[in-house]
Amino acid sequence: RVVGNTLMLASSLLMYRIGCDWFGRKEALLAAVALQVLPLYFCTGFLATMDSPLVFFWLLCMLGVTHALRNERPLGWYVAGFALGAAMLSKYTGVAVAGGAVAMVIVHRPWRRHLLSVHPYLAVVLAGALFSPVVIWNARHDWASFRFQFIDRFEGHAFNFRDPAIFIAYQLLVLTPIVLVMMLWLLSLL
Repeated sequence: RVVGNTLMLASSLLMYRIGCDWFGRKEALLAAVALQVLPLYFCTGFLATMDSPLVFFWLLCMLGVTHALRNERPLGWYVAGFALGAAMLSKYTGVAVAGGAVAMVIVHRPWRRHLLSVHPYLAVVLAGALFSPVVIWNARHDWASFRFQFIDRFEGHAFNFRDPAIFIAYQLLVLTPIVLVMMLWLLSLL
């Protein structure tokens, strides 16, 4: 559990750094503290799951993309590529951070020029190289973990409207009353 706790504490440092780059020191501190206060993330460090490495590498990937896009540092792409590969090794859902990065580059016109650079593509190759042992193992074992994650676990389970409602209820429960009130207050300002 020491590794999980350490990664979650380091995640707060990454969150602080990302917050400083995008918003400011006060907002960054609030985000870093929130990462430690919200029960979902606070408990992640205490439980022996793959969520603490996922959160850490997800944030490291975001920091790498931030440095590449906002600070014009190509090295940021390679940090992001390494972190993306490590996030996917933690959990397959780690690939979702790549979708956010691609969307940022496509949506914000000044950042589209990064698509003409070799650096983001080499970062994807780096991420793929890190993740390749999982693909090789799956190819040799009839795609066992991929089948379980994406097909077998849903076999015999028909969609119903109760599932999304339960999911939303869990999300609201995780927010805690303080954060929920703060979110409602922020929404009222819009």
